[in-house]
Amino acid sequence: EVLMRKGDMGREMYVVVRGSVEIVDDHGQVLKTLKDGDVFGEIALLEDVPRIATIVTRTPCLMLTLGRQPFEQILAATPDLRIVFEQMAAARRREAELIP
Repeated sequence: EVLMRKGDMGREMYVVVRGSVEIVDDHGQVLKTLKDGDVFGEIALLEDVPRIATIVTRTPCLMLTLGRQPFEQILAATPDLRIVFEQMAAARRREAELIP
């Protein structure tokens, strides 16, 4: 199942509780697999930009979602957590630039 498509506007981020999802390119080629405990979708919330990747489920999944407003409230209350998410987002952007 497609969870998000590259270019869509993001309204929430996801935490993979159980299962796995794949980040795929425009041709369906798997770029990376995310598993239990991984998060995705945070860049769209941090930067208010369209999704930078397409994400599809690889196995049956249990996920938690966090919408923009609660995400922003948590980050406002926990500045150190904002730094962690900003560093994660920067690393993902660098990683995406290296993938053809």
